[in-house]
Amino acid sequence: DDRAVFGTRPLPLVAAGQPAGAKIALTRALSQTRDGRLLADLHESLAAVEHAQGNEPGAVDHLAQAQTFDPARIGLERDRGQLLEKLGRYDDAKKAYQRVLDRDPANAVAHRALNDLHYRLGEEAVFLRSYSAAPQTRELVLDRAQMLLGAEKLEEAVAAFQTLLAGSGDDKRALAGLGISLMKLGRLPEAASVLERTLQSYPDSADLYKRYS
Repeated sequence: DDRAVFGTRPLPLVAAGQPAGAKIALTRALSQTRDGRLLADLHESLAAVEHAQGNEPGAVDHLAQAQTFDPARIGLERDRGQLLEKLGRYDDAKKAYQRVLDRDPANAVAHRALNDLHYRLGEEAVFLRSYSAAPQTRELVLDRAQMLLGAEKLEEAVAAFQTLLAGSGDDKRALAGLGISLMKLGRLPEAASVLERTLQSYPDSADLYKRYS
């Protein structure tokens, strides 16, 4: 979804359908400052303009320049990865996501993006590998389990959800994932037991009932 890229950094002229005017103003501003953070802001905004005009390579270049001036903007590397994927530059996209993880090993968005790309490319040997080197936070453990379910690795998904539930109590998302995994495996009595457990902990979980019915 293109709106996921630069979606939190709208520019007035771009929002008004005038990206060309925004580009002129921002390019002019680049020559009028030496302040690193302001230059990073300008390049980040120019990346949004290029993206709005359909110039993905230009957007990628401006994001790289923004990070040169302000390396702390690690989220821009994730944005670069998304654009690189659109350009079919999958190896570069994977490197971009990995750079995010090298600096922020608990970055859930980067883990999901990297492993989703591995999965779509059929890279079985490295699928989910990034989670092995990551802090075992509840969010990351759940994300990994959900990705196993999405990849139809059902036995592994069951084990992952069960481990999560054993260590952190009845989490609604983990219960749902476990129940769906068991149902897909045809282990219907166990799935029904999980449903009962879910409804005991979350009586308003009619949405889960519909999944099992």
